[in-house]
Amino acid sequence: MATAILYRQAKDWIIGDKALEEFGDADEHERKAYTIRTQFKPDIAHGEEAREYSSDFLEGLLRDAARNHIDLMPSEREVIFGVPSEADENYHQALAMIAAKSGFGQIKLVDEPKGAIYFHVERKDITPKEALQGALVIDFGGGTCDFAVVVRGEILHSWGDMNLGGRLFDDLFYQWFIEQNPDSLEDMQAEHAEFFVLWFQCRKIKEKFSQAMTMDRSTRFRKAVGEFGRLQDVTWDGFMKRARLYQPSETFTRYMNQVNPLAVNRFATGEPVDLLEWFRYTLRNGLQHERVRNQRLGCIVLTGGSSSWSFVPEIVMEEMANFNSHPRLIRSDRPYATISEGLALIPSLQRRFVAVQKALRDGVPGFIKEEINPLIDRRMKDAAERIADMVTASLFDQRIRPILNEFRETGGSVASLKRRIAEQAVAFEPQVASIVETEIGQVFAGLPLHIFELMTQWFKKHDLLIDDQLVSDKLGKKVDGQLNVNDINIYSEIEAIIGVISVSVITIIVAGISGGSGLALVATGPLGL
Repeated sequence: MATAILYRQAKDWIIGDKALEEFGDADEHERKAYTIRTQFKPDIAHGEEAREYSSDFLEGLLRDAARNHIDLMPSEREVIFGVPSEADENYHQALAMIAAKSGFGQIKLVDEPKGAIYFHVERKDITPKEALQGALVIDFGGGTCDFAVVVRGEILHSWGDMNLGGRLFDDLFYQWFIEQNPDSLEDMQAEHAEFFVLWFQCRKIKEKFSQAMTMDRSTRFRKAVGEFGRLQDVTWDGFMKRARLYQPSETFTRYMNQVNPLAVNRFATGEPVDLLEWFRYTLRNGLQHERVRNQRLGCIVLTGGSSSWSFVPEIVMEEMANFNSHPRLIRSDRPYATISEGLALIPSLQRRFVAVQKALRDGVPGFIKEEINPLIDRRMKDAAERIADMVTASLFDQRIRPILNEFRETGGSVASLKRRIAEQAVAFEPQVASIVETEIGQVFAGLPLHIFELMTQWFKKHDLLIDDQLVSDKLGKKVDGQLNVNDINIYSEIEAIIGVISVSVITIIVAGISGGSGLALVATGPLGL
């Protein structure tokens, strides 16, 4: 749904696409009683008017749902709102306040880049392994430029610029149109249509132009701007020139001063701004961060309507050329809907993970009994046989046999024979302890890998993929930290440790499923993460 609201004198306001259609279809007389506002969500942290528009928009959403008998009752559901990952606490508080005022109650805020990951994993555009390894999500939308590195379902690092977005390019085409049709401005002002042309019609033209240039940059683009005129001979070179020397129009500045004056502070000097370099610099600034620079990324996800510009992947790949990995680039055919559709998966994911959590917890005893214990039996039996062979070779063959041979050949008292054998056995005790310790150490040296393989198969039965590094690290630490080879009941200790390992690892993984730190599992089934 379009972020738009149409205020009408003596009538209820209209929201979404209907608002844009109504204003577009209205005649000159009707438009004088209308006020159209769009793209106000990015400005709610700094502008009272933007907060008012947003509140009215959400209230209108509930009102229209009730009128159309659509089951949309926030009080009976968990309500999820997406937020750009670089949005500050003021933005979070403003959005929560707006939602409560509009009738949505207490909401849950979720980082929008997570929605992009959920969407693409569900569609199998990216593999679970890539999602676990890490993804750079670039959300270049109408009013924001948001970058986030997502690892195991959590935001490792995020950055961006809330003032850089597609609406600057809307204004670029708006100015281009006025340059070619100077008389149109007076006509637009007479019909109170400046904002409509800027935010809606020029946005549509921008999108069509972007699509055309993706196919063929030599195309000379043209398009009608409603009844106000035509934009002619629009070329890629002309666009690039204007994008590198951008200054906001008077209409754009006037509107932004109403809803968010901070958004136009960058242009206060009157000097032109290179929009492409602004995007490049913002991306590069975050890539140089230590937490990002040392991360091997599995993929790059482009989302947001403005990511469709052909210069976006070009700049991204140029900046990634010197990065420590070369991830592949992914973009949906509907990038403007990626995040919202991904966030919409969360309720079904939560239900699935509750069921998976129960199945895993209930299955731990059986897994240990049927898989882990037989593994321990086999490895301990092998170790016992090796210990027996080594003790036989070292004690009997090398120490006791020579004494027996000597006794047989030369004779002597039985008491003396027993004493000499006992002395050799006592002298050999340190070697026995060393042999046992070495062999048991060998049992545990390979144990984490074997347990990991068993757990991998176990989790596959639940359509789940384990994060290799997380589990192997946990197994290694548990074994190294708790093994006591001097315990006479060493088998019991081994079995106890395995139980601790299994429950501990499963607890970590289930915590990730339930929204804890570090999502450790990715479903290979149809639900994605």
